[in-house]
Amino acid sequence: MDGVLKLVEKQRNGETIETTMVKSIVDSFVSLGLDESDSSKSTLDVYRQFFEKPFLEATTAYYQMESKQFVAENSVVEYMKKVRTLAAYRDAWC
Repeated sequence: MDGVLKLVEKQRNGETIETTMVKSIVDSFVSLGLDESDSSKSTLDVYRQFFEKPFLEATTAYYQMESKQFVAENSVVEYMKKVRTLAAYRDAWC
């Protein structure tokens, strides 16, 4: 999981990564939560515990640090522009 989080951080820092690999890993976590008796049912417990929770924690830590640093070096107007850009980027990923 650390490797996936490092890839995501690299992309957040402007590096190009293999996004299909990240998606495949996430899909694997989802697949691990399938109900063995009915493959159309999914609990997502494995995904939530092993991907979603660490991902959200890493995301929170990253953007807290990023925002503190950015605000210290830029105006609030520039900060709001960056927030809009990042929100658009996030929407493109989802």
